[in-house]
Amino acid sequence: MKKKIAPISVLISTGIMFFLGSCTFPARYIYLNFPDVNDYKKLPNHPVSHDPSKSFRFKENKDYNIAGLLPVSCGNNIVRDLDQFLTDTRTSAFIIIRNDTVLFEKYYHGHTRSTLSKTFSISKNVMSALIGIAIDEGLIASVNDPVVKYIPELKDGRLSGMTIQNCLSLASGIRADEGEIWPWNTKVRVYYSPNVRKLLSNISYDSEPGKTFHVEEMTPTLLGLVLERATGIPVSAYLEKKIWKKLGMEHDALWVVDSRREGFDMVNSGLTAIPMDMAKLARLMLENGKWENENIISEQWIRRSTRPDTLSLSYWRNIEVYNGRDVYFNDMWWGLAGRNGVYEFNASGHFGQRLYIIPEKNAIVLRFGSSSGKIDWTAFIHNLSAEL
Repeated sequence: MKKKIAPISVLISTGIMFFLGSCTFPARYIYLNFPDVNDYKKLPNHPVSHDPSKSFRFKENKDYNIAGLLPVSCGNNIVRDLDQFLTDTRTSAFIIIRNDTVLFEKYYHGHTRSTLSKTFSISKNVMSALIGIAIDEGLIASVNDPVVKYIPELKDGRLSGMTIQNCLSLASGIRADEGEIWPWNTKVRVYYSPNVRKLLSNISYDSEPGKTFHVEEMTPTLLGLVLERATGIPVSAYLEKKIWKKLGMEHDALWVVDSRREGFDMVNSGLTAIPMDMAKLARLMLENGKWENENIISEQWIRRSTRPDTLSLSYWRNIEVYNGRDVYFNDMWWGLAGRNGVYEFNASGHFGQRLYIIPEKNAIVLRFGSSSGKIDWTAFIHNLSAEL
């Protein structure tokens, strides 16, 4: 019998992953340059295993007429052909679920149901849910705990009052810029660093914690280290144990790490999974943390994380592009608040990734892609779901 030889493409891919798994920040920055949806194929990762003995499948309504949701406004345009619109905007997966029934599920540009998709900042929402579980289990005493309780090596003493809640609210007060091109930009340094724990130990004070809302990458990553220290295991292992093996996932996921040597899960962007399994995570949130007959996350945590709080630092009223609804941000979740207690919330990621949850309609909408297509996907899904 002839010995099989691995295709040259496999050997090259393996070589690249080995190189990037141990190389320096400058080498990664030069080689990878801008982030893309296939970075998970080039960088080291931790596996997140599913449990094949457990299975959950949404029901399907193959006779549902998606045309009944159209036309729908999208900025200054009107969408009349959903397939063409999703193709043109480089969407790779689009799923609509209501009452545990799949109404629409389609994949584009060579993707299938089993194709892994990088979730980017949706990783932060998963990390937030895991912090809720750690609090439920008593591994973290409270969101009011100071971060230095778990990361005593923080060098800037002015951050001693920074709490977990400050970080969940993106009001940590640490110094971080919003650039995403140059090697000195915070986002770039976090994304390409081969030693994120060391990077985090050098964060510095910029303003009083809890006073200023600032979207940046260092603060959520800091929470990942808090979670790792509190549980004593990598964030990916905690996800596998507490969620992935319990929800009847169809496929193993993976979590990109900073390097093979350090093995720190990139909680700001590294979770990679098939879209339908991410829809099950959305269902867990929709069901207030309950899965079948088990409480996975406390309802109290889900409510405080996803419902509008008009007294919050990050609450903005009457936003025109969202039909006059209020916009809010809680514990990494974005939301839209309407009249009479009606609200919708979503996890938002780079390239227009969305997990969109509409409690009033018991509905979930998922969109993943390799580009945002210059579309405000929150506004589009909000308008589309109005017709459900």
